[in-house]
Order: sequence, then C-alpha cells, then structure tokens
Amino acid sequence: MSERIFELVDVAKTFDLGSLAPVWFPFGDHDRLRLTALDRIHLTLDAGESVALVGESGSGKTTLVRVLLGLVAPDRGEVLFHGRSVRKLAGDDLRVFHQRGAFIYQDARDSMNPRLRVGRIVSEAIELHRLCPPDRIEHRVDELMERVGLPPQLKSRYPSQLSGGQVRRVAIARALASEPQVIMADEAVSGLDVSTQAQLLNLLRSLREDMGLTLLFITHDLGVASYLCERVAVMYLGRIVEMGPTRAVLHEPAHPYTRGLLQASPRFFPPIGDTLTGEIPSPVNLPQGCHFAGRCPYVQDSCRAVDPQIAALTDGHSVACLFPLTGERTK
Repeated sequence: MSERIFELVDVAKTFDLGSLAPVWFPFGDHDRLRLTALDRIHLTLDAGESVALVGESGSGKTTLVRVLLGLVAPDRGEVLFHGRSVRKLAGDDLRVFHQRGAFIYQDARDSMNPRLRVGRIVSEAIELHRLCPPDRIEHRVDELMERVGLPPQLKSRYPSQLSGGQVRRVAIARALASEPQVIMADEAVSGLDVSTQAQLLNLLRSLREDMGLTLLFITHDLGVASYLCERVAVMYLGRIVEMGPTRAVLHEPAHPYTRGLLQASPRFFPPIGDTLTGEIPSPVNLPQGCHFAGRCPYVQDSCRAVDPQIAALTDGHSVACLFPLTGERTK
C-alpha cells in the first residue's frame, strides 16, 4: 500500500470581499460579501501517484494547491501531511514540510527575480535547506540543469534572456533543487507551442518515474491530464464534482460538467462539440441545490432543491450528481 503524503479533509476556504454598504456610510453593522473558493474538499495524494486538477478558470484549483502548500489557511477542515495537521507543524517538522513540497508557477518567468542569474535562482533552495556543502553547490546546479535538458552554460544568463521553453525548464530545476517529495505544477506547459509542450510533458513524466515523485498538476487541458496523470479530480465552483482513474473519468464521465468539458476540447479532425451553455453562478451568491443545475442539459426539479454530495459510483470513481450519466447519456 502506498504511503499517504497529503490528505484534505472537509476543507473550505472563503475570502472576505468587504462590506455591502458604500464606503462613505460609516454607521452600523453591514453584511459582508464572501467569496467561496473551496467547499467540502476531500482529496488524497499518495506517494508516487500523479493527479490532475481540471476545471474552468475560477474553479478553485490554484487556491486548493495554495492550501496544500500551507500558503493559505483553510476556514474549516484539516490539511494532513503524513497524517499530521499542517497547522500544528513547527520547528524541524515545519522545515521538512516546506522542503518536501515544491511549486511550479504558471507564469514561470514572473516568478523569478529578474536581477538574479539562472544559477543563483536554482541554487537558492539548496542553500536555504543546506542540502549540500557550499563547495558542491555549483556542481549540484550543473546536475539539475542537465537533468532538465539545459546546458550548464545557461546558468550565467538572466530569465529575460531565455526562451519560453527554457524558462519553464529552469522552473522545474528550481523545484527539484529542494529535493521534494511532491511537485505541484500550475498550468506548467500552457502558452507554449505544441512541440515544446510535448517535450516538457515528457520531461515531467520521466522525472516522476525516475525519481519516484508525486505530482499534482493543475490544467484546463484534458489531453494533458490524460497523458500525464493517473487520476483526475474535476473542480467546479470550489468543489470536486467528479474524481477517479483518468481513463474512467475521461472515457465514461459521470457528471454533466465533465462531459461538457470533454465535448468542448478541440480534436484534430472532428468538429468541436457543443460548449457548456448558461452563466456560471457567482461564487458570492451561490444558488440553492446543485450549483451546476443552471447549465446542465439533464437538470430535473430535484436538482434545484437538493445539493448533491460526492459519493462512490464504482471502485475509485466518485461523483457529486443526483442523476449520474450512464450509457447513451455519456456520448
């Protein structure tokens, strides 16, 4: 049985957007707007597995990763790291937690200090966590550069002097520098040409297999999810609405939202299917019942009254839907 690294238990996170009253109105107590970013999140990450978080922009994917990394505290629920609550970690335990989780930002170039050379950017984590003697740091940086497919000579350049593909490889090298157990990547190949995307996906796949890394990959691209990840969690308005093995979720979607995402995904030859219709509800004022009811082609009266809980559909495949898709309705 695989070792459990992370577990989210009934995690919720909201953000205070301020008072409903005009800024010039100084008297009395006023209702405050609160945006629901995460709600009732249950998710596990086991050693060596790869999981894709899939969903439209604003579905809560990045907030979920920030909660996992301890950058944002949840309002409710627990984040467990090797079975221990992250909020209770201190001292050496907290240092190990920060070392063992690495993040690859969506905008890799902007995440780097433009005044630092590549070698210094990669070496920062090595120095911070004291992972090798000072006289070995430069050699370790060379090893990391080579591991991600970059010539060591590039370590004297600044991020602005690198191509899009090169700067993403530097971001991967920086993530590897802390010798992590888990790498979390936010749209790490978006905005690149297809050839460069394929090279980076192959690199991430080989790194995971060769180094035994655990990977949590945020993406809106279902093709990327199917190639890179063994398990998929589909998010909608701060909730996981479907989760399971990649093949089961992408070939036999049980939630109408997942089916809509698949239909809207471009393919080489067939025309793009019908995209999801209707307006996404405001996360500040969520409707009663199923939050997807206003966009669902299969909506029934009870969907507008009952808020579905995620439940097991088959072994390892779960869905939050009162009337999961089966048979012909999945096509």
